[in-house]
Amino acid sequence: MQVSAKGLSRGHGTNRSEPPKPAPPLDQDHSPMLADLIVVLNQFGLVSICSLLAGAVIRCGTGPEKLKMAAVGVVFGLGCCAAMLSPLRLEDGVFFDLRSLFIGLSTGLFGLVPGLLTLGFGIAFRLELGGAGVEPGVTSMLGTWVLCLVWRIAFGPTLRQGRGAVPALVMLGAAMSLSILAGLLHSPDLIIRALRNGFIGWLMLGDMVGAVFLGTLILGVLDTISREKTFSRLAMTDPLTGLLNRRGLDTAYEAWQQGAHSRAGALIVTIDIDAFKQFNDENGHPLGDKALIAVADAIRDSLRDGDLGARIGGDEFLMVVRDVAPDDSRLIRSRIHGTLAEVHVATRTGDRRPIRLSIGSSYILASAPLRDGSNLSDQQMYREKRRGRASLTAEERSADSTIAPGRETPEAPVLAE
Repeated sequence: MQVSAKGLSRGHGTNRSEPPKPAPPLDQDHSPMLADLIVVLNQFGLVSICSLLAGAVIRCGTGPEKLKMAAVGVVFGLGCCAAMLSPLRLEDGVFFDLRSLFIGLSTGLFGLVPGLLTLGFGIAFRLELGGAGVEPGVTSMLGTWVLCLVWRIAFGPTLRQGRGAVPALVMLGAAMSLSILAGLLHSPDLIIRALRNGFIGWLMLGDMVGAVFLGTLILGVLDTISREKTFSRLAMTDPLTGLLNRRGLDTAYEAWQQGAHSRAGALIVTIDIDAFKQFNDENGHPLGDKALIAVADAIRDSLRDGDLGARIGGDEFLMVVRDVAPDDSRLIRSRIHGTLAEVHVATRTGDRRPIRLSIGSSYILASAPLRDGSNLSDQQMYREKRRGRASLTAEERSADSTIAPGRETPEAPVLAE
């Protein structure tokens, strides 16, 4: 029996006349699914890291709020640039990545300034990389920013109230995905090839999952920070009058001291309601509360931006008029006296009862402790009260030479150091 060479070769794989056919070349425009998934997951992890860093920046207890928002924009902007270094490549100069997720989260969840910074970093880096995909890439980023800014305007208040977060975040992800297609409208061929290779599908999936998952985490962090700030504000504020309490006053004064010039000064004004216990006994505590609120409103009307007003006791108040020159303190005291002399409270019968106040003041430099200035103003207040010169009502104002228009108020003691 004869065995054909063809049959022998099939049995032993030794047919030299018909070598094995080489594997067909891979399409250069196609990345294997697993490799594409790894790229997307790596970029998703990068966005997650940036989101955590942004939350840490916001939670930081120091620094102005605007500076924190700028730092968030820088974090997302650098992440956006890093994502472009390991993208899904379609051809030389044409690639895809999750930069829309960076821009969308920073704009939609953190605001205009972080979004603009992220957009600026992304556009600058894309222009630096160059290639045929620059124009659609930049258009896509601009589209993401515009759509997500519109989303923030439409859904921001709802999210702050904690209602409808997931549907709104799904719409945020859709806005990011739509911007990808908008960027590809410059070249229909790119759309077809990107759809065929699955790039657009991967990016849309990344945008949707990132918007919902990371968006939920970010909103949780922002909500926690908001509650912490609310509790902190309540801890620093008198609940009845809305002025600072003693703790809040001390904290605000120390913050001013840290940033004040070494020769800066402040006018300390102490205010006390005369015979407040008797007023409460005669009129009831509800009217007494109204009297406290009326005095607090008058104090608030006397404050400039940056000045401090506090309720430091039952019927005791304190004002810190910051960054005042000694020569200007007399005029400021007169203005404050004039405002406080007009305080009235309406009774149940509709009558307007004047509230008698005792007022003292002192001038201190920023280097001096607040308690020293408060002690000096207290001493002057009680000294003037004993003399009958600091107890003021609207009716007595014209008869009191210490506060009458065009007349001088008592000189405040000065604490230099």
